[in-house]
Amino acid sequence: MPAQAADALMLVARGLRRLDAEGHRLERQAFVPPLRAASGLALLGAGARFHDYDAAITACIERKALREGQQVHACMITARYRPQVYLATRLVTMYAQCGALEDARNVFDRMPERSVVSWSAMIFGYSQTEWRVEAFELFIEMRRAEYYQHNSACYISLMSSQVDIQLLQFGGFNPNEFTLATVLTSCSDPLSIKQIEQVHSLVVKTNFESHMFVGSSLLDMYAKSENIQEAQRVFDMLPERDVVSCTAIISGYAQQGLDEEALNLFRQLYSEGMQCNHVTFMALVTALSGLASLEYGKQVHAQILRKELPFFIAVQNSLIDMYSKCGKLLYSRRIFDSMPERSVVSWNAMLMGYGRHGLGHEVVRIFKNLRKEAKPDSLTAASGMWKDVFRVRKLMFESTVTKEPGQSWIILDKAIHTFLSSDQFHPKERMLLGHSEKLAITFGLMNTPPGLTIRIMKNLCICVDCHNFAKFVSKVYGREISLRDKNRFHLLTHGNCTFGDYW
Repeated sequence: MPAQAADALMLVARGLRRLDAEGHRLERQAFVPPLRAASGLALLGAGARFHDYDAAITACIERKALREGQQVHACMITARYRPQVYLATRLVTMYAQCGALEDARNVFDRMPERSVVSWSAMIFGYSQTEWRVEAFELFIEMRRAEYYQHNSACYISLMSSQVDIQLLQFGGFNPNEFTLATVLTSCSDPLSIKQIEQVHSLVVKTNFESHMFVGSSLLDMYAKSENIQEAQRVFDMLPERDVVSCTAIISGYAQQGLDEEALNLFRQLYSEGMQCNHVTFMALVTALSGLASLEYGKQVHAQILRKELPFFIAVQNSLIDMYSKCGKLLYSRRIFDSMPERSVVSWNAMLMGYGRHGLGHEVVRIFKNLRKEAKPDSLTAASGMWKDVFRVRKLMFESTVTKEPGQSWIILDKAIHTFLSSDQFHPKERMLLGHSEKLAITFGLMNTPPGLTIRIMKNLCICVDCHNFAKFVSKVYGREISLRDKNRFHLLTHGNCTFGDYW
């Protein structure tokens, strides 16, 4: 029985991860969740061990498989297996990520002892939903414990859920400079303007605005929130400037499409003795890509070689993208071919170059070399090769290549509204399938007063069709639309793109 129970739980873990006994990925047709089979459940007995349960719960978390997770939990109860702190915390995480917060809290309340990870998992689960009051109450309860003075993970979760920072301070949030810098750096989720002002106010009240770590994180947060003027003000107030703060402000200008300003600032700081690392050059190359400045790009490339900086993959990817935007695909291909190893971004940068210049056949031709690394269907579509779109997607399906779904989100009344590609809650939304930013823009038009800027964030690059849609909406409705994708900002006003329809 012990061996059978362990085998059954490992079958659960492999099945939920779609792996066979040798660890190879299963075909979609061969995937059958083992826990849905009665024979598999019958084997889960008292002989299962810690590692068996851990593997099964981890698989349920990865797949967000609530039903299977409940069954694993039921087997633990039936076998009278009492999970220790780690496994109990994994159960809390599983239930929270699956949206079963009452079950998560039930497990949490029954834990005889809890770790900092246990508290963070439960608070994070609450903070990702409308249960913000419960998140704050649990935060207050956690603060009563003796050794949770600077739990950055909980602060980050509460801030991302739009909990008022004044309430956090009332609850005992008195961070030191390192905790505050961690919180600022980790706030990658979109924050409202009010939330940003509250964070800055807290920094000022704690007298950490001039602290190098905190100041660099603060200006980076402003830059990511489209307020480059405030980011520049924070930068100017820093008593000392290191490579991190200089790179952050240059990158901020480049991400907002202010490429000329980014280049001029680099020249100024470099003349003042600024030290550069590979991240600095990445930000500079991004600006040069926007300017399509081939000659200066070559100079920067030569400077990287002269300084003998480590040729990180990210730097090479930026150079590939810059040369392709300048129309020098041969230069891009030389760098690409010379790379000892390539990331997914490397392949995508090369494919974007081909797609941008209408070489869709070249995209399809090299697809077999990167089946498990790239997602080029949008590139073939941009090249006008719609027949090849379906062929590429068929190849992706057959080779089990997954494509990250497009997501767009907008903040209204302290709530983050997220839209996924292919959202279809109404028959008339079929025309918008595959374009999450169109859904987000439409939602913003319906729920904001006239004249207010519509601010949209997207996890992938915006496509040409959606860019044109946003321009049309800005002209017809007289609205300013700010679109931030994974590369840069797009500001649409009166039917025009302030960045010249270039990205």
